[in-house]
Amino acid sequence: MAKIAFFRTSGKKTSFAVPVAYSPVFTTGKLKTSFFATTDPLTLFKTSGVEQSFFVTNNPVYNFLTTGRRVAFLVTPDPNTPKLLVLQLGPFTVNEDQTIIYVSDDTGTYNPDDPTLDPGGYNPESADFNEFRPYRAAVNLWTVYKLRSRSDASGFGNNTITPSTQLNQDENPYIYDLTLPTELNADKVSTVIQGLYEIFLIAAPDSKEYVDYVGKDLVSIASSTPDWYITKASIMIDADVSVCLAKKRWNYLQAVMCGKCDDEYLSIYAIYVGLVNAMDANEWAMANEYYDRLKKICSEGDAASCGC
Repeated sequence: MAKIAFFRTSGKKTSFAVPVAYSPVFTTGKLKTSFFATTDPLTLFKTSGVEQSFFVTNNPVYNFLTTGRRVAFLVTPDPNTPKLLVLQLGPFTVNEDQTIIYVSDDTGTYNPDDPTLDPGGYNPESADFNEFRPYRAAVNLWTVYKLRSRSDASGFGNNTITPSTQLNQDENPYIYDLTLPTELNADKVSTVIQGLYEIFLIAAPDSKEYVDYVGKDLVSIASSTPDWYITKASIMIDADVSVCLAKKRWNYLQAVMCGKCDDEYLSIYAIYVGLVNAMDANEWAMANEYYDRLKKICSEGDAASCGC
């Protein structure tokens, strides 16, 4: 029999007989909660602030944490650089009834002895091979277009139109007769579609066959392929507007000579300049707005002559 001794203290106390426990509990100066813990293979570390813990296994994809928010993009090398050949379109000419645009190549040939003469020209035949500046004989020249004054839904707009053949592709100098599309007018007569045209000159490797690309977006292909080259220019094909502007210009010149007319032509000419600049800047919504304004002005009749 064990003996238990009780000692008198200065106040009332309660005594408990405590056996040896596997997990001792220690009394502190404040209320605490004790947990009996076993060894856990997952260790969590408490920080001085609120944190979230994630259990992570080995991952083949590595994410790096930076001090701020970042957006990452995977970048491939630009397929368009470098390109030493820079195609140049010659001035457009149009036949009398405005059914054909004559497209010419005005690129020239690079001269190593005078590199400022034609810096973007073709590689001279006598020069060593240069993968970024092909010989003229090593490429085929193709002409395609977009009719920007019509909607995409109509099959025009931003859609690339590819003629059925490119019979002039090997010619040097290159001149291509681009026949414009037609439609039936109110009298059921076939007429050229008038409007704003964007003309593209493409240089494709001579190993490529044009027949394989008819109906495809050759503009996008040429713009994104390393050994293809492309340039463009725009033109308004509209006989009515062209004649109208010419008459208004003549009337304005008469006004300058005799002082009997106002300066209406200056505001009209400003609209035309805005049209040309918008086409050059590839702002086709604005270009079409200017074009519609010119057509409306011209539909209201010619300005009266000053009678000088």
